[in-house]
Amino acid sequence: MYLAGLPDEEILKAGICAIDIHKSKEFHKSLQEGKSFYIAGMAVGIEKHIAKRMLRMFEQWKEGSPISYDHTLTGVSKMLKNKGSWLR
Repeated sequence: MYLAGLPDEEILKAGICAIDIHKSKEFHKSLQEGKSFYIAGMAVGIEKHIAKRMLRMFEQWKEGSPISYDHTLTGVSKMLKNKGSWLR
């Protein structure tokens, strides 16, 4: 949602908390600085498998390609209830 250019207010309405929005932005900032997805994810507490999916979306965004929305990242509120924040 962040890469699609939605404002934070819209992302918040979708059920993503402000902390997760911040972590996502920091993750993508680190990728833009040339850091590996693993290091960028660890720095903000994103699990490796989630960071890898976010990397794919980032690469599509960087290339100007349509971002293939990863269905495993939907239902954030369900993940929050079951496992804690999807970006932790």
